[in-house]
Amino acid sequence: MSTNLLYRTAFNLSKIQLVHSIPGRLRVKIPILKYVKNKIEPQEIESFFQRYRLKGIQSLNVNFISSKALILYDKDVTSDKHILTFLNRVREKLYEIVTKEEKMTINKVDEMYKELKEEGYEFEAEL
Repeated sequence: MSTNLLYRTAFNLSKIQLVHSIPGRLRVKIPILKYVKNKIEPQEIESFFQRYRLKGIQSLNVNFISSKALILYDKDVTSDKHILTFLNRVREKLYEIVTKEEKMTINKVDEMYKELKEEGYEFEAEL
């Protein structure tokens, strides 16, 4: 099986899933993390979310072993639906990178941020 076919199959099966949600707190499963671990360092993914936090997100803790994330957010600023939409858009962008056989770098993180900003996503001030 070719690498691209493997990534395409993984991508199709890896939509970010809601595990649990109460207003202001969201837990999601991010299956694609286990498929891209040799392409994207965990600190690069954390760097993206810490450097460019979606407006309203107060904290994000990713567990790379379980492929889950706990997200605390201001329910007056954003919603669980908006966060899930954003995370799935990031997932699509990660797929574009890994299928090109490229390694994730801080420059690619910056490019991804600019593209997402152009799509209308609002971010907190850069850290």
